[in-house]
Amino acid sequence: MKQRHSFTYLLYHLVFRTKHREAVFRNLADEQRLFGLFKEKAHQLDGRIEEFGSWYDHVHVLARIRPTLTLSDFYRQLKGYSSRAWNLKEVGNTLKWADGV
Repeated sequence: MKQRHSFTYLLYHLVFRTKHREAVFRNLADEQRLFGLFKEKAHQLDGRIEEFGSWYDHVHVLARIRPTLTLSDFYRQLKGYSSRAWNLKEVGNTLKWADGV
């Protein structure tokens, strides 16, 4: 019996901005920590962060996700996971993402 296979390679450029454009990411250690959180959650969702960059008040992510996961779910879960994990260890430098997808 012949089997059909498909190959997908979906890349998405996502931009996350902090609430009220607050400067949360102040140094390289903050950027690396956030990258680790995004990478960890993306792996749990069977995705991959290909590129990552941040500025004081926003983050750019180039992500690859499986075709069965909606982009909005992926985006929402990255935002939720990263802010909860960030705020568990930070005092005074809390992370709140802007509303919307």
